Amino acid sequence: MPGPKPSGLVNVKVLAGGSELPGTFQVNRIQITKTLNKVSSATIHFLDGNPSIQKFEISDKADLEPGAEIEIKAGYDSDSESLFKGIIIKHGIKVQSGSTFTIIECKDKAVLMTIENRSDIFEKKKDSEIMQTLISRHSGVSAKVDATDYQHPQILQYNATDWDFVMARAEANSKVVYTLDNKVGVVTPKVASPKMTLEFGTNIIDFEANINADTQLSKVKAISWNIKSQEVAQKEVSSADFEETGSLKSAGLAGKVKTDGQLLSHPGALDVGELGDWGKAVMLRSKMGKLTGTVKANGFAGINPNDTLELKGFGKKFNGKVYVASVEHSIDAGKWFTSIKFGLNPELHVRKFDIGSQQASGLLPAVHGLQIGIVKKIHEDPDNQHRVQVSLVSFGSSTNVWARRVFPDAGKERGVYWMPEIGDEVVIGFMNDDARYPIIIGNLHSSKNKPPYVTDAKNKEKGIVTREKLKLTFNDEDKITTWETPAKQSIEINDKEESIVIKDKQGNTITLKKDLIELKGMGEIKITAMKDVTISGQNIKIDAKLNADIGATNIKNTAKAQFKAAGNAGAEISSGAQTVVKGGAMVQIQGALVKIN
Repeated sequence: MPGPKPSGLVNVKVLAGGSELPGTFQVNRIQITKTLNKVSSATIHFLDGNPSIQKFEISDKADLEPGAEIEIKAGYDSDSESLFKGIIIKHGIKVQSGSTFTIIECKDKAVLMTIENRSDIFEKKKDSEIMQTLISRHSGVSAKVDATDYQHPQILQYNATDWDFVMARAEANSKVVYTLDNKVGVVTPKVASPKMTLEFGTNIIDFEANINADTQLSKVKAISWNIKSQEVAQKEVSSADFEETGSLKSAGLAGKVKTDGQLLSHPGALDVGELGDWGKAVMLRSKMGKLTGTVKANGFAGINPNDTLELKGFGKKFNGKVYVASVEHSIDAGKWFTSIKFGLNPELHVRKFDIGSQQASGLLPAVHGLQIGIVKKIHEDPDNQHRVQVSLVSFGSSTNVWARRVFPDAGKERGVYWMPEIGDEVVIGFMNDDARYPIIIGNLHSSKNKPPYVTDAKNKEKGIVTREKLKLTFNDEDKITTWETPAKQSIEINDKEESIVIKDKQGNTITLKKDLIELKGMGEIKITAMKDVTISGQNIKIDAKLNADIGATNIKNTAKAQFKAAGNAGAEISSGAQTVVKGGAMVQIQGALVKIN
């Protein structure tokens, strides 16, 4: 398309609440800025203020109060086209070198997305669906969002404005964001048919352009961690779908400055698809930043960010279609100029602006990193919160604070309860980096406070040892678990020997093996039961070195085959009452001498 061909006087109209302001509202100058990845804005200077009556008549009127809807139109002679729509966000007056003004600052209604920090959670949603939701929940703001592919199982927006969250997710998906007439567009940047043509020697006022080799990448590799495979997940990208301008190409420039590409890393578990999107986004921004510049021409309403501009007459390195990143309209003293920036700085929104949650929530200077503490007291917490008093080494030995303790498990009347000892060296962190809320993360060993086990390359022993040397030891090499007291009383579970052995300090042992259960007592062994005791086995042997005594109210011995009782020196069967000897067949009594009664 041809470039601007102004003719006639510049015609400016300002509408408030849908109605054109009367001629008594004299406009001195207007500045309109529409830039990719920023909220569009406009500033209007009205001539206002009469020192003789000490009054600002335009300022006093209700038409230009904050919140009012504003539209700015401009053209030549009787023609005019809309340049900006939005709302008033600031109303001021100014006296400068004898001149007086009422100054109105306006922004696209998308500014509503930048005001409030929010926290939200989205499950099984694509980024495009999330962005559509965040934009549309603001009154008067419409959305145009290009579809994205990856569906997040879960993603959190934490203490961030909707604008910053949309920007972060848009840039991660190779999108740009524009605001135009209270609509937010999240789109894939493309070089399309030009909206206008600017030609050297014909219709430009100023021009500057640069080819930036230092921002060009040969490739981008994005890596993360795959939880399932326990391996590094990675995706490499070496191209981006974006039409380049001029004879010098991005790949060639990257080769000339010998860049090896860029490595992106995330310590979480990003999906390979998301890694690919991330790499493509960085590669795209690199390519879009190859050719950047600014061109100024007479005022022209028909071009906006995300449009395409054609350049002619600037040589083979710069001629061609360029992607519009910013449009600025300046109307001052009856003159209207349009400045267009093309190409896009590779720096991302998340790097340009501090969009993260403030450390310590901005309530006081934050404590950075972890701290070393020495345990001073583990009881008498004044707030009864079961905290530990520690001295913070870097704060001076006299600085004692009460810190909560992290346990592997904790809950109402349950959990792992393991308090440190007085004098222990511990690691201290702080909730949200706020020094008022310390937490003991764990304990440390050192050359002075040595661990209870010797560390070797095999790393075969692990365990728990208390202050008084109560031990629970795990031997991975021999597959042995041992409980042991300082007096060497122990329980050993041994997979290598297939045994369980219980010992006490007197030498009494209980041994359980594959083919043997053995009880060994250094003194008496007593078995007592309130009810029956049953001993059952293939063969049962009772061997007493001196006497074997069996006593009961009644004793009954029964053999399913033979019954035999013998004494090497003598045998006696007696009864205080009746004695019966009986055989189902023959009864035989035999001896050298048989005496009956």
